[in-house]
Amino acid sequence: RILDGLTTLQSRSYNGVVIRFDSREVLQAIQDTSSKPSSFALIRRIQQLLLVIGHWKLENIPREENFEVDHIAKMSFNIHEGLQLIEDILSDWIKLM
Repeated sequence: RILDGLTTLQSRSYNGVVIRFDSREVLQAIQDTSSKPSSFALIRRIQQLLLVIGHWKLENIPREENFEVDHIAKMSFNIHEGLQLIEDILSDWIKLM
């Protein structure tokens, strides 16, 4: 999902993104661009897209809060409609609260 979202943002010429993870390992793998290149093609591609997008921030969240993030991610990407912007799903997310 991260790769799909970043690809869409890049194709639409967005210049910033905030990504929230409940996995420190994933966050560290993506952030770790200063050491040797990742052996995982997916991580390398995500790193490349973040460089193209320019302004980005990765945040770690507690696993307990992942329900909300997971629900937003599922609402934001529908295979039939592609990635929807957060403005399109904000009202659905507010209903969860």
